[in-house]
Formats: sequence, structure tokens, C-alpha cells
Amino acid sequence: MRRVLILVFLALACAEAMGPNLGLSPVIVAGNNQQGVVGTTLPELLVVQAFDNKGKPLRFGNVRFQVTSGGGSVAAGTVTTTSNGIARDSWTLGTSTAEPQVVEARIVSN
Repeated sequence: MRRVLILVFLALACAEAMGPNLGLSPVIVAGNNQQGVVGTTLPELLVVQAFDNKGKPLRFGNVRFQVTSGGGSVAAGTVTTTSNGIARDSWTLGTSTAEPQVVEARIVSN
């Protein structure tokens, strides 16, 4: 039997790790609310855009993708943003259907 899950992808700021140029949460660009079979990699990448405290794209900053519920894994974990503040990672789902599958993206200091 194939089990299909609906997923949640959250973008959050990490207050304790912020430096002077960080301050806003990353914004989800793509990859939210996908559906997939347990234990498989989702077809769409998780994509966020990070901004500094002036609302400008965070160039070459770090975003950490972390599974917070449901098991599974992300490929890179911590990703350096592009010159436009974009960070991407892939997500392989956990094998449990007992709890929601959740990944958070947080801006972290370099």
C-alpha cells in the first residue's frame, strides 16, 4: 500500500543566531504543501528567499533547512543564498505517517 502525505514547509527567522544585517524571516518561494510517498524524495525543491533587516535580498547568507517532525532528511542542511537571497534544498520524507512531515528554514549567521 502506498501512503501519501501532505507536507508542511515553514520559513522562520532564528533570533538567537542573527547578526546585525539579519532580521526578517525567509519567505517560501516554492516547495510548500507538496504530496509524496513516505520514504521518497519530493519532486520539487524547497525554495526560500531570505532578506536582511532593510528588506533587501540577503546576498550569500546562510539558511538552515531542518526536519522538525516526521523524520526524513534534507540534502544539504545549511545552504548559502544566491545574490538574490534564494536558498534551495531537497527533502526526503520520513517513513512514519503517525505525525506530520515538517521542515523549517531559518536564517543563521555565517
